Amino acid sequence: MKVILLQDISKVGKRFEVKELPNGYASHLIRLKKAELATDKKMKNIKQVLRRKELVDKQKADALNAAIEKVKASGIKVIAKANDEGTLFEGITAVKLQEVVSDTIAELPITSIKLDDPIKEVGEYEIVLTDGNSDTKVKLSVIAERR
Repeated sequence: MKVILLQDISKVGKRFEVKELPNGYASHLIRLKKAELATDKKMKNIKQVLRRKELVDKQKADALNAAIEKVKASGIKVIAKANDEGTLFEGITAVKLQEVVSDTIAELPITSIKLDDPIKEVGEYEIVLTDGNSDTKVKLSVIAERR
């Protein structure tokens, strides 16, 4: 029986995929509202939904790439409290970087910032921003706050 999956089902398929399943299992998924019978009308509707989803995903990817390029062009500057030796009182994490970038340069999701360990000292660093497909190195300046 041909069904359209309404959600991801492990070892079967992902949401909106059309699958040919045994009648008993397909009926079971339909009763659980995890799938629906694949009629011509529903197939056309699913294709439209998938096209819209692709357009939205492409727009999001373009916006993310534009934001990353904007950040790369300007670099990131973070002002933090530090002692006389240059050790920060509070480490700079990806969350802090995302807040600084979103407040000053461009909206950037936290998932696009790759930072293995928190930054704990004043100085110049190179961090990696990713759009899922490619990585971009960006200059980060950590400056001690004047007292």
